[in-house]
Amino acid sequence: MDHLNQAKMRQTVYLPFMGVELHITRKENWYDEEPAQDILLAEWLQYVSEDPEFRLDNYAQVDVPNKGILRVEEEGIAVWTAYSGEGVGQNHAWFTYWRGCVIVKNPGQEIINKMVAVAEALGAKVQDDEGTVYEKEAYLDRQGKDVSVLAHGAKKKWWRLW
Repeated sequence: MDHLNQAKMRQTVYLPFMGVELHITRKENWYDEEPAQDILLAEWLQYVSEDPEFRLDNYAQVDVPNKGILRVEEEGIAVWTAYSGEGVGQNHAWFTYWRGCVIVKNPGQEIINKMVAVAEALGAKVQDDEGTVYEKEAYLDRQGKDVSVLAHGAKKKWWRLW
């Protein structure tokens, strides 16, 4: 699928659902056109194949009440199967490869922690839509305790007037 069709798919599937995306990226800003800094699809697929906590599905699917099934197919969509909310109420931690980055929509703290670990393994960083970079405060807690992730470079939200 070419980039134009990918962009159209993302517009039709993702834009109607508001939220935040976090990006695993090597670029200065996740949206920059820096092909030399891209995480290659082959790198992402290799990482997924070597991490026993991931399953490569190449699709994401949910049953939308009174609307039918919403399914997105894209090479590089993987599920983090060790996520504590995995499968609860159709909940999955989908990691989606797109344009040289790995993206997760609306991640909670547990997923952010996994994203930071993945980013470190790929020589990358975790960055939100506004450019804020997330780093770990301490190594991931293996006993399930909430480990905070520090956000650096946070900018004032556009809707904040004070």
